[in-house]
Amino acid sequence: MQNHEPHLTVENSSNLFRWRTYLYLGSLLATITVFYLATLREGHLWGDDFAMYIHHAQNIAQGRPYADTGYVYNPAVPVYGPRMYPPVFPLLLAPLYKVFGLSLIPMKVEQVVFIVLMLATVLCYGIASWERATRSR
Repeated sequence: MQNHEPHLTVENSSNLFRWRTYLYLGSLLATITVFYLATLREGHLWGDDFAMYIHHAQNIAQGRPYADTGYVYNPAVPVYGPRMYPPVFPLLLAPLYKVFGLSLIPMKVEQVVFIVLMLATVLCYGIASWERATRSR
């Protein structure tokens, strides 16, 4: 690695590169977050499973039986939809339902937070893997 700035040692140059990388990637995560939050819309297109997740979250928040969603299961077409979904995502939605009711914007904001946290986790894992690989050379 050639050092173009004579006053920087190789170690200082490496630290500067690392911090610039963190700054750029952090800025990218912040930009993604702002973009997602700025493009949230009211309402929802109901062509997916989100309604069932909200029903499950309602049941959790109100203390009703988890599977009591009103969904009529058709055993002739079992691949169309299960009787109930796993409880992880509804458990995450339930506190928001309890506080905000059926307002979808807080639920969408929570999903943006989850996406950004997932990207940050993958980013940290990638940086740690890259640093391990460069140290072993």
